[in-house]
Parts: sequence; structure tokens; C-alpha cells
Amino acid sequence: MNRIKLTHFFTFYNRLGGVESLLKRHLASDSNWGLDSDLVAFFESALKDSPKTSGVGLTWRDSVLSARSGTRRCMEGKAPEVAVYHNFWGLPFLGDLDRASRRIALLHSGWPGMQHTLEAQRGLVDGVLCVSDVLERQVREWMPELPAERVKILPYPIADSPCKTVHAPLAGRPMVLGFSGRVVKAQKRIDRLPRLIAMLDRAGLDYRFEILGEGADQAWLHRRLGGNPRVRMHGRKSGDEYWKTLGGWDVILFTSDYEGLPISMLEAFSLGILPVYPRIDSGGDGYTTRVRPDLLYAPDDFEHVAEVLKALHSAPRETIDELRERARGLARAHQGDAYLRVFSEFTRQIVDLPRISASEFPVRPFYWSDCLPFGVMRRLFYRGFYRRNDGGFSRS
Repeated sequence: MNRIKLTHFFTFYNRLGGVESLLKRHLASDSNWGLDSDLVAFFESALKDSPKTSGVGLTWRDSVLSARSGTRRCMEGKAPEVAVYHNFWGLPFLGDLDRASRRIALLHSGWPGMQHTLEAQRGLVDGVLCVSDVLERQVREWMPELPAERVKILPYPIADSPCKTVHAPLAGRPMVLGFSGRVVKAQKRIDRLPRLIAMLDRAGLDYRFEILGEGADQAWLHRRLGGNPRVRMHGRKSGDEYWKTLGGWDVILFTSDYEGLPISMLEAFSLGILPVYPRIDSGGDGYTTRVRPDLLYAPDDFEHVAEVLKALHSAPRETIDELRERARGLARAHQGDAYLRVFSEFTRQIVDLPRISASEFPVRPFYWSDCLPFGVMRRLFYRGFYRRNDGGFSRS
């Protein structure tokens, strides 16, 4: 098997998050599948403890100009056969610097304005991997130039829990609810948790609510919920401590505005934990309805959430056990080596197919938005992230 040199590109590496955990998995295991991988993390500095990584060192005060300068420096001496852009970040204004023979994008999540993002990448990639059927459908709709064999679903991987989990009957005890992920208002919408918990109190549910994770808004959340005796904030856990904490839950709740297919949901499923999830047209929607349709709720409809939880709490044990087994069954497809096997097979397939991504780029013209700090551009001129060397925002 010929070995392939591959460079992953993403914003971060050392933060808590599903994409970051997958990047660590890639760097640890890609070589077992014939891929010699390294990583360029745009918003990290030098990562001395990770020899396969390099950091551009950007902050939100940097701009496209400084990002191009830093990326050019990181790519000196490199000539990867394949460049993998996770969530497409930076590709429109950095693609001419990666020196790769093929480009693949790996979509981990949806987000507002997804159509504009995908249209801006047309002609820049040779293939796209998607972690859910919803994302695959959007790619096929908004990047119609890609033939069917160049777009594929990639099953998100989960590890096996090292801790044995046994759920006691719900009758006669508090139902243990949990939130797992980055404690931030953007995307994860942890600012909705106080309203959710207030509704559970009004509904008279006997419960305990646990929050597992850390993030920029955890101090805000602690001020709002820290005095509630039914709420416990664990902070960040890893290894056995993470699995032991997760395994103590009956239900995992999500309040997000957008997702791809949350890894925390799949990990919870593997332990027989039931989901309560918002209807946001993501991969998690379908997985939730396959456990039980009424576990999916309209965003902000916390009255429905309270009613469903009360119904679960009073349901016969046999009903709950059946739902837990459905969840475990959905998780099984994501255990083992399926993720890395599909990733490596798709990478080799793209290498064997003719190149269709741009290989020659015009000199990048002067754009005033290239001088804007990312933090300013994100608020005032988001389309600046899509400006390409060919003089437009997209090829569509």
C-alpha cells in the first residue's frame, strides 16, 4: 500500500471540542492506514509537545493578509499529496498556499449561512466527507459540480467506555439530566439552560441536572445556576472520570442552534442514555427520532421538554430499557475502526481520480477586506472570508 502524505488544516488543536478530539485521533492513527499526516492549526502558536503539528499563531486581531503570511511560512518545505480542510475554514483565501495535489473538505457541522460557505468552495476541492446525511444532502445541492462518488458520509467515531454502566430504575429517584460540551452561548446556547431548568422546576419534575465541560461562558452560567441545589457543574473531565460522569446520566440534553452529529450524543447512546434534542435540521435530528420521535423538540419549546421528561420518568421500566437499547444500537455503527477506514479509503479514491480542484491560481488582488481583523470582518463583512484569488466570492 502506497503511503500518502497528508496535511490537516483547522482553526484549533488543543481546545475542548469534537473536531479537536478527532484531529488527535488522526495524528495518532492515520499512519496505521498508510497516511503520513501532520496538522496546521491556524489559531494555535507553536505546539512543542506535538511534533506533527505546527501553529500559525493567529488571533481574531489578525487578518487574511497575516493568515496568508503565516500559512506560507508553515508550509515551507512541505508538499502534501492531500490537504484536508476541516469545515472548509480558510480555503478560499489560503488554497493557493497548501501545495497539495488534491484537496478534501471534511464537514463536521452545519452553521448559519452554510449555503454561502459551500458555494464559495466550488472548484477548490476534489471531494467532500460529511458526518451526517443532512450535510451530505446540502453538499450535493450547493456543490452540484461534484460527482456522486466524490461526496461521502463518514461515520463519526466513538471510543468504548472503560467503565461499566448500569442504570437503576427511574421510579423513586431523581432523573439525572446532563449537558455535555463547550460551555458557550454561541452555537451551544447555554444561555437557554436557566430557562429550561426553570421550566422543569415549574413542571414538578424530580431531577438532577449536571453540566460537563468548560468554555468562555462558564462563569456566566455559574452565576445563573450556581445556587441551584439541583445543578452540579463538573467542569472538564477526561478519561475514566469523563465516562463515569456521563454514565450516571439518564438523559442528555442539547440546546444548540446548529450541529453536525454531536460526538457527545453518540457516546451517550453507547451507554444507553436517551437524547432530548432540538429540531435544527442536523444529523442529530434523525438519530433522536429513531430512538423516539417525541424526544425531538422545537427550539425553545421547553414546555414540551418538561412534558416528555415527566412521561419518561413515569414510564414502565421495560419501555425505558427498550429505548436505551435502541440508543445503543445506533451507537454501534460508530464504534471500532469504521471512521478511519472510510476516511483512508476515500482519500485513496480521490488520489486515484483525476484532479478537479484548482491547481493554478492568479496572483491574489488587493482586497480591502484582507486588511480587516478577523473579529471585525466576522461582525461587519463576513463575505470577506469567501474572497478568492480569482476576483469573486464564489464560482457559482
